[in-house]
Amino acid sequence: MHNALHRAFLDGYCRAIVIGSDIPDLPAGFVNRGFITLAENNAVIGPSSDGGYYLIGFNANSLPTQVFEGIRWSNEQEFDETMKAFNKMENYSVKILDTWHDIDTVEDLQEFVTRNQNAEFSKSKSYKYAVKIVNSSEKKIRNS
Repeated sequence: MHNALHRAFLDGYCRAIVIGSDIPDLPAGFVNRGFITLAENNAVIGPSSDGGYYLIGFNANSLPTQVFEGIRWSNEQEFDETMKAFNKMENYSVKILDTWHDIDTVEDLQEFVTRNQNAEFSKSKSYKYAVKIVNSSEKKIRNS
């Protein structure tokens, strides 16, 4: 993540955000709010419901390495550990966005399908493929 953000700043962008690849239904408004938030803060982070985070962003002049070092990735303490790293930095402002949901397990995928069954996203190929996977996993569970 640090390298991707650093590259964006080398390319001349003044603000950059990275988002997880396991959140296909992340509303665009969350990303928009992230960029708006960066106008008045050094950083922005969006916590995920499982204890990690789905989005992190910075201004070009405020990208620290320490928020990516010593973090135990992919666990329920990831967000808290990252916030502790932020909190150790003096005169550094970070804004926390609303919580969203990523997809790490079959249960998360089932929740994703349920959450989006009546949404516009349900017309997407990603959603239809997710339904196939959920139905297949439910069939395997019933047959075992």
